[in-house]
Amino acid sequence: MEKKQAIIYARVSTHKQDFERQKTELNQYAKKNGFEIVATFEEKISGKSKERVEFQKMVSFAQTQNIHSVFCWELSRIGRNTIEVLTTIEELNSIGVNTYIHNLSLNTLESGKINLLTDFLLKILASVNDMESNQIKQRLTSGYIAHINKGGAVGRPLDTKESEDKFLEKHKEVIKMLKKNIPIRVIMQITQTSSATVQKVKSTIKKTH
Repeated sequence: MEKKQAIIYARVSTHKQDFERQKTELNQYAKKNGFEIVATFEEKISGKSKERVEFQKMVSFAQTQNIHSVFCWELSRIGRNTIEVLTTIEELNSIGVNTYIHNLSLNTLESGKINLLTDFLLKILASVNDMESNQIKQRLTSGYIAHINKGGAVGRPLDTKESEDKFLEKHKEVIKMLKKNIPIRVIMQITQTSSATVQKVKSTIKKTH
């Protein structure tokens, strides 16, 4: 019987950490469950860094090499924050690649479909992201009111308009997901962006590229 192909994505947050424990446990799981590890992608990236070069290589590899699963040691390894975890899972699900999260013993797909536990997890993560977004909005609103009470000016200066490049720069995550044909409804949920904004990003891309 041919073994299912899988890849490992290992990430640590500092250059002093190593990947050995993650790789050892994931390789043991693969051997026990009839998987062949065909590639390992290692990334040392902190919360301050925005580049996930190895992650993008991993997704590209998974898309082109008929990979069954991506193995991760724990949920926090596939993203540095809630929205990144959601985006990662949705991105892999959208190309039919299962994500195995070792510390939860969780597979995101079963026979190509999202399993019930994963669906529950995604809803919890989306709720957490909503709470985080609401807390940010509340802090911004509080600061805005305090600014007005102190006599501060509000609004965009006269005769200024946000350029299309700046608009697209603000919505990189939306652009990334549109290019991967992720449904608009999913993009709205993950990025906490309105339908009108997603549609505007879509039309602006067409106009400028």
